[in-house]
Amino acid sequence: MGHTFTTSNERRARTNLTLDDSRRQIRWPRLIAELAVATADSPEAVAGVAVMAARPLLGAEIATVVRWQDGHPMLLDSLGELPLALTPRPPEGMSWSDGRPVATVSIDPRTDLIVSRSAAVPFDGADLEALRALGQLVHHSWLGCAPGLALARMAARVVSSLEPDEVLVALADATAHLLRADIAGVLLRCPDDELEMRCAIGNTRFDTGRLRIRPGQGLAGRVALAGRPERIDDYSTDPRSAPEFLALSDVEGTCSAIAVPLSWENRVIGVLCAWRRHRVPFTNEDESVFATLAELCVGSLHNAEAHRALRLRADAAEAARNELAERHKHAVNELAVHTELLSIAAEGTDVEAILTAVSRLMTAAAAVISEDGRVLGTATNGARRPSAKWLDHVRGAVMSAAADGDSVAEYPAGEQVMLIARVRASGMTFGHLALLFADTPPAGARLAAEQAAVVTALFLAQKEAAVAAGRRAQSEFVWDVLEGRVPDAVEAGVRARHLGMGFALPARVVAIELHRSAETASHAADPEQLERARVQCSRLISSELERYGARNAVLARRADRFAIIVPRAKRVALPALRRLATTFATLTWPDDLSARVGVGGVVREMTGMPTGWQEALLACSAALPGHAPGLFEDLGVLRFLLAPANREDLDSFARQVLGPVLDYDASHGSELLRTLRAYLTAGCSTRQTASMLCVHHRTVAYRIQRVADLTGLRLADQESRFEAQLACKILALSGQSPEPSCPKQTTISESLALAGRSQERRSTSTVEFS
Repeated sequence: MGHTFTTSNERRARTNLTLDDSRRQIRWPRLIAELAVATADSPEAVAGVAVMAARPLLGAEIATVVRWQDGHPMLLDSLGELPLALTPRPPEGMSWSDGRPVATVSIDPRTDLIVSRSAAVPFDGADLEALRALGQLVHHSWLGCAPGLALARMAARVVSSLEPDEVLVALADATAHLLRADIAGVLLRCPDDELEMRCAIGNTRFDTGRLRIRPGQGLAGRVALAGRPERIDDYSTDPRSAPEFLALSDVEGTCSAIAVPLSWENRVIGVLCAWRRHRVPFTNEDESVFATLAELCVGSLHNAEAHRALRLRADAAEAARNELAERHKHAVNELAVHTELLSIAAEGTDVEAILTAVSRLMTAAAAVISEDGRVLGTATNGARRPSAKWLDHVRGAVMSAAADGDSVAEYPAGEQVMLIARVRASGMTFGHLALLFADTPPAGARLAAEQAAVVTALFLAQKEAAVAAGRRAQSEFVWDVLEGRVPDAVEAGVRARHLGMGFALPARVVAIELHRSAETASHAADPEQLERARVQCSRLISSELERYGARNAVLARRADRFAIIVPRAKRVALPALRRLATTFATLTWPDDLSARVGVGGVVREMTGMPTGWQEALLACSAALPGHAPGLFEDLGVLRFLLAPANREDLDSFARQVLGPVLDYDASHGSELLRTLRAYLTAGCSTRQTASMLCVHHRTVAYRIQRVADLTGLRLADQESRFEAQLACKILALSGQSPEPSCPKQTTISESLALAGRSQERRSTSTVEFS
């Protein structure tokens, strides 16, 4: 900072000092008069007189008056430019700087008078005494000659502000200046009745600025308790010194102290304190000035604190008003969202309309994801359609939201933020609503998401109820057909058309029964969870039917049992149907379920549906959960062990096994069935069979091969032989299987005729199977 001061010409003109250069004597009475005149002007005028007198008094070319503020110099007046740096504060007495003599005296604890010579002529003791005398005159000119004026100026500085911190600093500064103190502090009473240091200047230790003093403790505590001023001349010898503060006093180097109360309305609200580091006790005059300063300034301090309290209340009221205005704004926005969503719900449009509205009102992308991960609708407020990556991210967040159980939850989405709201109504969860925001969600976004989720849930519940009612009607009709309660084909066709259904014949019936493990069953008491799992199973079955091309299939559900009527088309032939049934049996079902699958025989008429369903159930009972499905054609004799059989069932089995042989014998007059029975009776020996039938053994081998070709039986296999033998016995009961025996004796001409007919038949057979 610069150190050059220019003293006004008017002040310089008023100073007429007569100097006797030979004796360096100054006219002191005239100087005192000049200082008295300057005292009535300002402290700066007094400083100007001092520097003008110091130069001839000490034969110095340079003189300056410096006031120290927080360790930094502030020049009140100066003649010439000092050759030394003023930081740090130079010591009092005689010293040297850059080869020049320097003399320094203190006017007060915060102000110094400094002179310097350009020649290397040192100052002596007489010079220093003369400089100290000049400093004392300046000091008394500031305070002693006009204490009331100085006090008024200090008090005016204190009361000129309504900021509590500024008032505290001004009060501490005025205390240090008026009392020539090294340290000054203001302690105020706390709610717990202790005194807390609120402002301190001149201290070197941080602990001094954090003092807390109990009533009656130390000098300040006694003043607060008694309500009157008190002084200490020397901490080291005064028995009233508090032992707990002696260590701090030693570090700060304080010796004398004075404290006066700050009283307002007969109550002590604080204490003013001042300390000196050199042993110069405070006087009665100091105490009087100090008490007067406290009386003048306590009102300002009280007003500043009251002003701060009023300002805090005003700020609180303004904050409350702003908060109410903001809440009103949010309420208006929330009401607009609620009104528009209710309007959409009343119109009963679709999920897309709800998402479009909330996306526009919240400026966010929106999507509804079902419990099984299906996208029920999206909206982007004019932006591009949500990407598959974002939808996958939503599905992952939906799973987390489902696990957390929160109605509305916030999740990070890269640099964006996503709100997930549960779509739930009437105890049923339909999915989750996701809102993607480019930045922090605006106020009211959570409530808007929750309202949109409720409206979406109501719409989906209404739609689900309508769809469920139609599905129940269709399902009941299918069960009526499968269980034989609609025996008339015409009535079945009429009801099917009314329900928007149709049965393409011929068809096969597939039965699926779901099974739960013991552990899963113990936790499956929640009806909502059970129903949700069954609905998911229905969707899985429909998805697989569509994937296999069975789009015209009819699906019905009752509890954990499903019935599927699959038309027998080219795309759903028996091999494809077998693969489809295997897929159902090995599919990963929800809630750790497993399935048994059975496929019935071909149904060619509507009245045969109950039979097809019973066959599917038989095949299903023969399968194991989670393993290969059961087909009715593959059951063989096992069907009679699984369920009671009547004569029609026996005849159907025999016809299924040997029907092609019966048809061939009827159309060609052959004896394949008779030969097969003899072959089985003879233990599958062609020679014994030939002996029994009186034919050549090669004829027997030819006929047996023909039977295998027609029926697909592998007579070398024990199971196939058992089915063939059982079918022969059933046919024998109905008179369709003749007993094997040797033909009657014929004449040579009859034999030749029979041989001719046989040769003719063999030729015909050879042509037919070629």
